[in-house]
Amino acid sequence: PISFFVYRSGLDFLGGYDHGRRAGVVHVADRDTMPGKKFWTWGNGPDGRMWDRILTDADGPYIELMTGGYSDNQPDYSWIRPGETRTVVHYWYPVRELGGVKAANLEGALNLEVKEGRARVAANTTTTRRDARVRLTAGDRVVFEAAATIAPDTPFVRETALPAGVREEDLRLAVLAADGTELVAYESHPRPRTAEPRRYQAPAPPAQVKTVEELYLTGRRLEQFHNPHFDAEAYYREALRRDPGDARTNTAVGVLALRRARFEEAEKRLTAAVARLTANHTRASDGEPQYLLGLALVARGKAAAAREAFAAAGWDLGFTAAAALEEARLESAGGNGARALALLDRALGANPRSTAALSLKAALLRRAGQPDPAFAQASAALAVDPLDPLAARERRLAREAGARPPADAAADSAEAAALKTLDEDAYALEAAHDYAHAGLLDDAIAVLSARLPKPGAKADPMVAYTLGWLHERKGDAAAADAWYRRGRELPPDYCFPFRIEEVAVLERASATDPKDPRAPYYLGNLLYDLQPDRAIVEWERSRALDPGFARVHRNLAFAYARAKGELARATASQEKAVSLEKREPRLYYELDQYLAWTRAPLAARLARLTESPETVASREITAGRLARVQVLMGRNDEALQTLGRTRFHVWEGEGGIHSVYEAARLERGRRLLARGDAAAALEDLRATVDVPANIEVGHGVGAHLAAVHHHVGLALEQLGRKDEAAAAFRESAGVPAVVPEGHFWIGRSLQKLGREAEARRHFERLAATKPRAVDPARPLEVRMEVREGRAADLYVKALGLLGLGRRAEARAALASALEADPDDVSAAVVLRSLAGAAPAAVPHPKPRAPVEAPPHRLPAEARP
Repeated sequence: PISFFVYRSGLDFLGGYDHGRRAGVVHVADRDTMPGKKFWTWGNGPDGRMWDRILTDADGPYIELMTGGYSDNQPDYSWIRPGETRTVVHYWYPVRELGGVKAANLEGALNLEVKEGRARVAANTTTTRRDARVRLTAGDRVVFEAAATIAPDTPFVRETALPAGVREEDLRLAVLAADGTELVAYESHPRPRTAEPRRYQAPAPPAQVKTVEELYLTGRRLEQFHNPHFDAEAYYREALRRDPGDARTNTAVGVLALRRARFEEAEKRLTAAVARLTANHTRASDGEPQYLLGLALVARGKAAAAREAFAAAGWDLGFTAAAALEEARLESAGGNGARALALLDRALGANPRSTAALSLKAALLRRAGQPDPAFAQASAALAVDPLDPLAARERRLAREAGARPPADAAADSAEAAALKTLDEDAYALEAAHDYAHAGLLDDAIAVLSARLPKPGAKADPMVAYTLGWLHERKGDAAAADAWYRRGRELPPDYCFPFRIEEVAVLERASATDPKDPRAPYYLGNLLYDLQPDRAIVEWERSRALDPGFARVHRNLAFAYARAKGELARATASQEKAVSLEKREPRLYYELDQYLAWTRAPLAARLARLTESPETVASREITAGRLARVQVLMGRNDEALQTLGRTRFHVWEGEGGIHSVYEAARLERGRRLLARGDAAAALEDLRATVDVPANIEVGHGVGAHLAAVHHHVGLALEQLGRKDEAAAAFRESAGVPAVVPEGHFWIGRSLQKLGREAEARRHFERLAATKPRAVDPARPLEVRMEVREGRAADLYVKALGLLGLGRRAEARAALASALEADPDDVSAAVVLRSLAGAAPAAVPHPKPRAPVEAPPHRLPAEARP
């Protein structure tokens, strides 16, 4: 599998072509706004063929063509300003019979191939072109010219002899319309010798970064690319330690605080940034800190100060539109509709495509009794974003209020489609908060009341809670209490608040009804990724109010482990969750993960994973955990039964469960060999070559083959079939070592073939492995991932030591591997063999010695 990225393309097209099908696809877009170009293939080996089966119906191979708007390549992200709208236009169209693509635009695509003095000319067009001319020239000479009708279903393909000495570099191919207009052309140009871009360098620890500017820029890049392994804020904090007033860094920390609902800190940091920028009565050239300060002040209920901040930010054209919109919302909420409309005119003068400003202006005009201009503003917003439900609602309300627009079937259709989204809770909540920002509480209530018209209706509990909050803001305490109770009573399934605005909603719900266990639970869900410590407090409050709610125990377990590093406490909380809810397989999966991390006895893990067989069997992640534990305990027959009953799926970035299958099969085969039942062992071992279809094989497929063929050779040897055994050993020795442990079995087979020096090189390579170190300061799951990697390193090192005959050192390395990761199946099986529970994997100079096979390393499963 491999990715190909285009670096600094000078062309406006990308093409993919299937030479077997003689067809392909072309993408055309402006390279300045859509520079990213890439294709990805899973390859044509067994691994790739597996992905063909998964990702296509019946017509693999599978290739992904990728393009990026305002993105240099797949992992690149660009910044966007508040309220900014960006538009990207791009086109895809099919081609056929081209043999490849050398040039393409919206009119068509060309290919030119030169070989042995002949040129193959091929052209496709995107519309029917009658009497088109295809012309091939070399300088001023016409080498070939023909008239033809070319269309999407009528490609043009010809071959022609070239004059002596003419090369592809001398040629120009063009397709001309009947009137002589050039539609598309190609001529070869030397490829520029572009240096490979500098590779990404992980940042040094904050204390080692030299300057405040570099600290700030490091943090910005980490934010831009959202690297979960590094904390951008740590770099900002170090910068502020050196210069507490640095405007850029205070702004960056203020933004993070705003996103995390830490409004008091946001105000403090942004005030410091503004103070530095406006010292000595200076007007700042950059309005961002003042705009952000306004947002923080609004969140803290300081409307007058926020208005001043927005007004100052508006002096910078880059923030005029966003700041004027926010100021207009404040004026609207304060009852000053005329001032709000004037500010919206200012906002739209700076950003005419601001759908938020257009929709708010439509609402204010409608409420002011001006339905026709209201309709026009809403229509303009819907023209920018045909899926904007707020614009659609305002357009409908303006018409109901008396607007008499001319007929526009397309706009009416867009309105109807966009209005349907308000039948979904998420869209209705978004629209309600947009209205609430501007103080249009009746409109917000109307939108959400439509979602819960009757007492028995079901919806996201946040709809009811938000209705309570809106009524409370209107001063209707009785209605607010009723809606807060409704929110508490609605089923919690699929309720996961995420808007920062909903922090205030849930805080008021909790304050109004201190006995409500759901509001603090939802608030914890919202805050965990923003303020984990506070989320834990809210969840603990919810747990105290309703200790019989399994999910809050599960969430606390997650937080105790990852935010606090308290694995014993996490395990106890997860145990409680499982005791309350035995039908949710994910609870068992996570419990077994905590038990593994705390090195609980395997028997205890097995007991938990078998107490609710139907639940554990209902999802592959739990069935996989059970099979792993069974292999760790040497219960291979049971593991194979577990694996055989489950359909496993592989996805990008996850290696699948096939390694557990291979481990169980190989160890069972080796035990049969040890008992002298070589015929049964041979059958088992050969079955290991082809992993069953229910266990989708992902990355690393074939990595186990060296081990399998080696053991097949041992079984054949025991049966006296020496020539076949030697062939199996040769096959094992010829398997590419796609994973490190492959070297061990290649080495073992080389020994069997009498090639000791070659075998020793493989073992020495493994024995030289340096185990990676675990940084205790890193987040829990990062540490656990590194520990798994350390265990893998130690396991590989142990194999090399075994191959070199250094058994005691190998045993110590394996013990260290299991100390780092008790779930390392490979290390557990080999260590068990050295203890005498299975034939030992001991290097032996004599060909007849049986060899214990460590199974393939099981990759870590996807994190919860």
